[in-house]
Amino acid sequence: MGTTVVLPLIIGVLKKDVKPISGLLSILAGGLATAIGEWGLHNPNEVPSLLVGIRCNQLAFWASEMIFAKPINNPLLQPVQE
Repeated sequence: MGTTVVLPLIIGVLKKDVKPISGLLSILAGGLATAIGEWGLHNPNEVPSLLVGIRCNQLAFWASEMIFAKPINNPLLQPVQE
């Protein structure tokens, strides 16, 4: 589960205009996919659930970055200012 948190954190540090909602959604999607793959499906076809979680994590991250690209006045949808 740590990898599903580490990747959005690394991207958020390296790419300065990341929206907080993208990180939150990607962590939730990656964690949920990992949990379902591990405990619900018991690693079908011997595919590690961590790989599924990372893939879902990145898909959710970049999809939310594209969906919320238009400026909105909600603080969760704004890039973090330093």
